[in-house]
Amino acid sequence: MTTVTRVRCRAVGAAAVLAVVLAACGATDSDGGTVQGHGSAEADGATGRVRTTSISPERTGQPPAALLKEYGVSLPEGATGVRYREVLPRSGGTLYVRMRVPEPNVRNWLRALGGNPSDLTRGWSPFNSHELREAGWDIAVSDALSGAWIPVPESGPETDKKVAVVEDSSNSARVYLVTNR
Repeated sequence: MTTVTRVRCRAVGAAAVLAVVLAACGATDSDGGTVQGHGSAEADGATGRVRTTSISPERTGQPPAALLKEYGVSLPEGATGVRYREVLPRSGGTLYVRMRVPEPNVRNWLRALGGNPSDLTRGWSPFNSHELREAGWDIAVSDALSGAWIPVPESGPETDKKVAVVEDSSNSARVYLVTNR
């Protein structure tokens, strides 16, 4: 059971204090789960509203088909060692997936996502720092890494996709996917 302490502050200050207290204390809801799952809460200085982000734990195995459909993606044939996590802000969401894929299947999969294998840029990561932090990935940019950004298609799911492929000597690659909805 969560103990609620009254704090007298201005509206914006109160929202900030509440956000910090909830995040620090790991407040629980009536079902015993953590409020908004794992994540962070912060006050929006302009409105005083608390913004929350729910970050699911990283899961192993094939993501549910409904989740992949929701983000407008599929996984490549032969993908192994699949690990994924979903981040849900107040609106939208981001799906992070990492996996090992046989080299020939990577190019076919990029085409299926609406991209082109020639879009892969060697030595470039399409991910920004907050995406890497949310995903828990530590990807070094090197000549072994190639990245691609697949923009929102004119028709179909309204989501962009970012892909990084790290080549491996075993005829497979480590593949990282970030997609938004």
